[in-house]
This record gives sequence, structure tokens and C-alpha cells, in this order.
Amino acid sequence: MSQFIEQPLISVVIPSYNVEHYVRECLDSLAEQGVENIQVICVNDGSTDGTLTVLQEYAAKDARIEILDGPNGGYGKAMNRGLAAAKGKYFAILEPDDYLPEQAYAKLLKIAQENNLDFVKGCTQSFFEGQDGKRVIVPQHSYPVKNTVLCPRKTPPAFIDISVDSWNGIYNLDFLRRHHIEYHESPGASYQDTGFFMQTFSFAERAMFVDVPSYMYRTDNAASSTSARSSKPYALSGEYAYIRRKLEAVPEIWNEVKPLYLARRVGGHRWIYYSLKESMRLEYLREVRKEFIELEGFDRSLLPRIDKYHLEKILVSPEHFLTCEAVQDEVRSAKRVLTLLSQASSIRRKYYFYKLLSVLTFGKSRKRNQSRAKRYREVCREIRFATRVLQ
Repeated sequence: MSQFIEQPLISVVIPSYNVEHYVRECLDSLAEQGVENIQVICVNDGSTDGTLTVLQEYAAKDARIEILDGPNGGYGKAMNRGLAAAKGKYFAILEPDDYLPEQAYAKLLKIAQENNLDFVKGCTQSFFEGQDGKRVIVPQHSYPVKNTVLCPRKTPPAFIDISVDSWNGIYNLDFLRRHHIEYHESPGASYQDTGFFMQTFSFAERAMFVDVPSYMYRTDNAASSTSARSSKPYALSGEYAYIRRKLEAVPEIWNEVKPLYLARRVGGHRWIYYSLKESMRLEYLREVRKEFIELEGFDRSLLPRIDKYHLEKILVSPEHFLTCEAVQDEVRSAKRVLTLLSQASSIRRKYYFYKLLSVLTFGKSRKRNQSRAKRYREVCREIRFATRVLQ
């Protein structure tokens, strides 16, 4: 990269904590962006390895690279320090264990400028190092709505279905500052990107999602915040409480996005629930139910069917939800057993096939009126019988 130019077109923040093994590739990828007028802000968040030394090495070669060094304060605080120091027309986030495809920023900047966008997001490709040492790249995802200018809060498929990743796009810096968009300075690195996502999607009037490869996301860094999220199940509740406070301060926006907020919140819960060990689930459900009670009056019309199911069962009681989940698990197991038994040739196996089928079939039988608990016990018993037959 060449020497720093005043009034950069884009400011890129790289929040860095103990990434000495990855950050060189990250910084090298910036040289291939086709953008000379760039500000690179490396926030060293109290690294205890050689990260700072690597950053200083690169900064000594290129005056456009700035280092903000300080004690560890968490991801949100590091990002806000970088955001406050940004001088460009556009703002971007680059995680130090990831890197950029060639010309990614040049392509996104062109789209943002031609369409006067608050933000534009491209596509992410995941990668990891295989056992043979060769890099494996996973094909990029696409968007449910793309290649057209839209207002995210008026486009539910965009607001609800698009990932909360904040680093695969660029944002108009004036837009961020005009709406006081910033990161939640909660401890550590868990879900702060959710708050940034919810604010940008709620306030933006003009946004685009495009099929432009714009980010390479590493999935094999065990120290990353994504890898640690399931160990912090309650952090997401704190993040959504922060989001709600920010959005309630602008009533006209909050009233419009409440159904979207509910959809994202319940969807986030479901992701956490299935990542937890079974021994942690009941306690987690009891806590999240308190939050869901406060959302009970929100419009549920935008909830996907599976999320509406989760919300309704949890509101009855966490124990009720777990019983329903257990029944669903047994039914899924029974269907697998049915598939095997239906292919059996012996008379005995055929018998258990029809026996199990009768348990799972409602029709006009008396089982329609059975209690859920009684039906659950009967399904379990029949599955155990069928499993023995298969052995």
C-alpha cells in the first residue's frame, strides 16, 4: 500500500485480540482492494501475544495504517474506538482472522456511490484449513432479496432472514453518525454484531444486497467469538435489551420494527437453545420466558412457523415446551424406525411396523383424545420394542 491520503474514501476498522497467526493475511488482503484512498484503523484490544508487534511492523511501512492500543475492553468498546476515529465517507469492519477477496471494496464502493446507499452488503465465503493443510472454501451464500435498492424495515425477508454479519459490507459513515449507531459495550465478544445489525437495518432507507464476493470468513479459529457463543447463552438477552432501548428512543421507527424485532429475537433464541447441552436447557428456558412475557403483546404475524411454535410453548411453561420437544424427538425417531421396519421381510418385523404405525396415526382413533404425556409414553414404549426387533 502507498502513503496515506487525506480525507479517505473508506475507513476500515480491524479489532485485534491475540491474532498474531492470522492478521498478516488480513492486512495483506487490503493491498488488493483497488482503493488507494483508505484509512486502516487497527484497534489492539490488550493482546498478550505478538499481535501488536505485527501491527507496528505494517504501520511502519504504510502511514495509512493507524494503531489504537489499549487494555482489553471487549469487542464493543474496541469497535466504538475505531468508529470514533474513522474519517472516511464509508466505514467497514474487517476481522483480523479473516481476509478480503480481491477488489471487494472497490466493487462495493462503486455500487454504494452509484445508488446513494446507506449500506451495501456483498456475499461471504467461509473457509478452513483441511487436514492435508490445503484451504477449503465453502461456496458463497445468496440473499433472499438482492440486486435492488430497498428499505430493510419495509422488506421482512431481508430483515428476518439475512445473517447478522456486519463485516461483509460497507456503511455510509454519515448515516451511522446521524442515527447514533454504535456497538454495545458489553463484556467480551458475544453478539455485539447483532446490535449493529438491528440498528443499521432499522434506520436505513436505502440498502442493497448484492452477489459480489466481498468477504472470506474463517471457521476454524477456536478462539473466535462465534465459537464461544454457546457458552454465553444469556448474553443475547442483554444485547436485545440494549437494542430495544436504542430503538425505543425513536418511537416512529420502534413502532414499525416491533414485529421484526420479535422475529429476530425468537429466531436468535432458537439458535442458542439447540446449541446448549440438554442439562442447561431448562434453566435457560426459564430465564428466556421472562423476556418473552414482556413481548407477548407484539404482532406475531411475521414469525416463521417454527419460531411461533417455540414462543407459544415456552409461554405456557418451559416444562411444557420440553415435553413437546421430547414428543417431537420420539416421533422423528419413530419415523426412522418405521422406514427400516417397512423394508423388513419377516412377519414379526411387519407386525411391529403396523403396531408402531397405529401409535403414530391419529385418524379417527381414540388416540386423538389421548393426553400428550400418555401418548408420549406409548410412543417411547413402542419404539423400544421396535428397536429390539431390529437388533
